[in-house]
Amino acid sequence: MAGIGARPFGVTLVGVIIIIEGILALIAAVVSLFGIGDGFTSAILAALVSGVLGLIYIAVAKGIFDGNNGSRLIVAIVSIINIVVGVFNFFNGGLIQILVAIIVLILLYSAKAKAFFG
Repeated sequence: MAGIGARPFGVTLVGVIIIIEGILALIAAVVSLFGIGDGFTSAILAALVSGVLGLIYIAVAKGIFDGNNGSRLIVAIVSIINIVVGVFNFFNGGLIQILVAIIVLILLYSAKAKAFFG
């Protein structure tokens, strides 16, 4: 049973962050089309990958808003990957990446969020 009760603020915040990431990925898709000087094939491939990722982000955000456990699992997996990558990039902004990922995990697995996701 997904989406039980009122959606907690933390879940809403995570959903908004994911939507912003999706919009930025779609913008990156459009911008990469202007990078044809690097090679037409690489620009098209970059646009395709960014566009698909942007659409996936938006679909996952909708799932988060609706209380879908599958979407929560996807965000948790990506957050754990971000923590691992942040450890390897610790001195190049990795600390911020780690902190954001931990905050996202805390927000998605708080008591209120667990009740919402069922």
